[in-house]
Amino acid sequence: MRELKTLVLESDRLILRPVSSKDTVSLFRNWAGDSLASKYYSFESYEKPQDFSDYLDFIIHHHGSDECFWVIELKNSHECIGMIEAERKKKTYVNVEIGFSIGSKYYGCGYATEAVKRMIQYLFKECRAHIVTAHMTSAFEEGGKVYERAGMRKEVVLKDRRIHPDTHEYCDLNVYSILEEDYLWIR
Repeated sequence: MRELKTLVLESDRLILRPVSSKDTVSLFRNWAGDSLASKYYSFESYEKPQDFSDYLDFIIHHHGSDECFWVIELKNSHECIGMIEAERKKKTYVNVEIGFSIGSKYYGCGYATEAVKRMIQYLFKECRAHIVTAHMTSAFEEGGKVYERAGMRKEVVLKDRRIHPDTHEYCDLNVYSILEEDYLWIR
């Protein structure tokens, strides 16, 4: 597998590009300050742009060839609506794990699916990954459907790995994946 690089990737309506400190205001307004956007993920929404700016600075200076972050930007307005990442756990592994999050006002527009599809394409065609995986809590069914619409299959259900944000009861963690051979077949 080739090295992961945070290249500029484009789809019909989106630009996936490296994170910049100039993105703080747009990302905070549309995503990082949105409590609904963080509800099912492992981060809390930020209350102040400065706190989020510190996080962005960390990402900008600490990601490398094994973990890359992209801003999800709308082509037509250049608004930053979320982020997507790809991580290779070890250099000897041929799989890459991806994850996404977008602002709740952009749910249902197909942006997340479009971003995930473009990321999968990049990982198979450019990086030569063998398998792409993703995790999503069962409490956020729409998030899992994004992965399925992008061609991934639910492969494993890990029982009681998360706490449901509304009921505070245990919920499952679903693992999705797509093999390179399956990607080539469905294209």
